[in-house]
Amino acid sequence: MELVPTFFSRSVSDDPSSVSTEEPRSKKDTPFRRLCSASTAASTEALDDAPGSPTSPADSPPSAPTLTKALALELQSELLAEFTSPSFLKAKHTLVRQHSANTLASRAALTKLVRARQMDVLPRYGFDSSPEGVESMLRAFKKLEKDPDIYVNSVAIQDALSLSSGNRENAAEPDLVTKPTTNHRVCELLRSLLVEFSMASFQQDIDELKRKMISQRRRTKGTEEDPDGYYHLPGRGALVLQVYRAVLPCYGFDGSKAGVNDMILHCAEFLSNDEVAHLVDSINLKLGMTPEACLRWRSIVMS
Repeated sequence: MELVPTFFSRSVSDDPSSVSTEEPRSKKDTPFRRLCSASTAASTEALDDAPGSPTSPADSPPSAPTLTKALALELQSELLAEFTSPSFLKAKHTLVRQHSANTLASRAALTKLVRARQMDVLPRYGFDSSPEGVESMLRAFKKLEKDPDIYVNSVAIQDALSLSSGNRENAAEPDLVTKPTTNHRVCELLRSLLVEFSMASFQQDIDELKRKMISQRRRTKGTEEDPDGYYHLPGRGALVLQVYRAVLPCYGFDGSKAGVNDMILHCAEFLSNDEVAHLVDSINLKLGMTPEACLRWRSIVMS
C-alpha cells in the first residue's frame, strides 16, 4: 500500500515520482507557454543580461519598476522566442565559428548580440532600450528569482544562450557522482526535477491520469472530487520514474526504484530548510497534488 505518492514516497513501488525550444515569435505560442508555467533571471548571469519587466516611469530611476509574475513570464516568453529564432541562431553559430567558446571575445560578442534582442523587446514592457534599461529589468527580475516557474524559464533561456553544444564544461565531476550534502546542492537536484516535471508533455500526461481518475470516481462513487487531493494517483509512479532515471544519476543516485527511495530518504533530512520545502511543494503540485495534499506529504515525511 502506497504511503507517499507523487514527488517523494517512502514506498515507490506504486508511486515514485521533462525544456525544449521552438522558434515561435508570437506571445501566445512560445516555448514558455509549452513549459506549463515555468524561474531566475539566470538567463544572463552568464552574460550579465537576461529577462525583463513591465512598466518603468522614465523619471524615477532609483525606484525600480514593479514586475508581476504574469508579465515576467510573458517577457521571458518573448525573449526565448528571440533567442531561438532562426536569425539569432544563425548569428550565434557565426559567432562560435569566429571565436573559441568561453573566451572574453566570444562572451563580449554574445553579450552584444543578446542585448540587441533585449532592446527590441524591453520598450514593450516600459523599459528603456539601452544598457541602463537592461540593468533595470534585471533588478526587477531579482524579486522573482526564487519563484519556481520563473526559474524553469530562466534555465531554458540560459540553455538557449549557451555557446557550448550540450557539453557542460564547468560541471565539476564530483558534483555529477556525489550525493548532495548541503541545502544548496539538494536545491539543485530539486530544481532539476522541477524543470523536468514542468514540461508540457509531462503535464499533459498528469492531466490525463487525473481525468481517468475523475471518470472512474464518477462511475463508482458518483462524485468527481478526490477527497485526498490526488495524494494517490494511479499510473503516476511509472510516469515519474522515467524522469528519475534521467536525473538521479547526475546527483549520485541510482536511476531505479531503489535509487528513488534512497533519494527520498536522503532529501527528507533537508526539509527543515524553507527553500527545500518550497521546492518539494512546487514539485508535488506539478505532479498533480493539491496544496493540502502537499502539506500532508511533508508532515508525514518529517514525522
